[in-house]
Amino acid sequence: MFETNNFISRRYQLQAQIVAKRLPQVLQQRGLEAAFAEFLLTSTQGMVLLFAILDLPRVRRLEAYTTPELLHHLSTDLQGLPVFLSNSNGLRYAIPLSPLPRLPK
Repeated sequence: MFETNNFISRRYQLQAQIVAKRLPQVLQQRGLEAAFAEFLLTSTQGMVLLFAILDLPRVRRLEAYTTPELLHHLSTDLQGLPVFLSNSNGLRYAIPLSPLPRLPK
């Protein structure tokens, strides 16, 4: 249920485990099924990202999982970590665990 790609420090692995444990709890608090298929921890270009991939056949009301209010609630519960929605192919939450890169001036 929890995959890791690339070399990722122990610190980020532990943080990802905490986040992966909290996400289902938050969904259940909001009356939603914690319908996660898997969690994927990866890194690219110095960023460490956790993807929480939902199992669409278990999701009853897709719109309930995509509201700005839910994303804000998830972020708040995760102590301010940003939570992004990706629905181009399936449905997943992307949570950057490392600081976001700064844009050049």
